[in-house]
Amino acid sequence: MTQDSTMRLLRGILLVSLSIAGTTQATSQPAALRAVLPTDAGAWHSGLAGLPGGSTFAVISGDPARVGLFMIRVELPSGYQLPSYRRPRDESIVVLAGTIEIGTRTLAAGSFIRLRADEWRSLSTQSGATLQIFGDGPFELSTERR
Repeated sequence: MTQDSTMRLLRGILLVSLSIAGTTQATSQPAALRAVLPTDAGAWHSGLAGLPGGSTFAVISGDPARVGLFMIRVELPSGYQLPSYRRPRDESIVVLAGTIEIGTRTLAAGSFIRLRADEWRSLSTQSGATLQIFGDGPFELSTERR
């Protein structure tokens, strides 16, 4: 096969791939068909004491109250605002549904952010959100500046 015929073959494959990609559209599931696991109502708990009410969380893995890796799923209601806070360890957040604001950043569903330890930040959502938070335990946060 000559270099010229190889290039024509590659262009053909590229054009076919692009035409298939252009006709295939990702469709999101209607909200009624999505499940936020765990679905067991007993797995969900009220948010942390001392923080604004309305949030719930479920432990996905690990134990956020102990030393070691953990993963929790958090549901925040519309209008939720967490005052300025910091954590003594890094945390990672994936926005599974909705939109959140962390400081001046707006993160929509599908977004990921890694937040460094001991940095002050605020978190809010106008529309409500479902988050997956993972990091090193114990999960602690402070809202008081010293």
